[in-house]
Amino acid sequence: MLAAAIENEVAEYVDRHARVCDGEGHRLVVRNGYLPARKSQTGLGLVEVQQPRVHDRRIDEKANGYGSPARSCRPICAGPKAWTS
Repeated sequence: MLAAAIENEVAEYVDRHARVCDGEGHRLVVRNGYLPARKSQTGLGLVEVQQPRVHDRRIDEKANGYGSPARSCRPICAGPKAWTS
């Protein structure tokens, strides 16, 4: 039941983006096999789940073009000048 729900969600996501193509006509959101199976604890006991993989090659302009949110460029440490008083 859990596997069927995951498969349906992935199929719906891929279908929703089926018309998004690059300049050569290749789809940018496609299925890409499965991750290795793993066991997950549920209320009904231990269940083996195999997660489908989706390759989403769309570029997010708001996320620096890499598909992840823009990261802060603020330094972690002020450097040696901050160490002296």
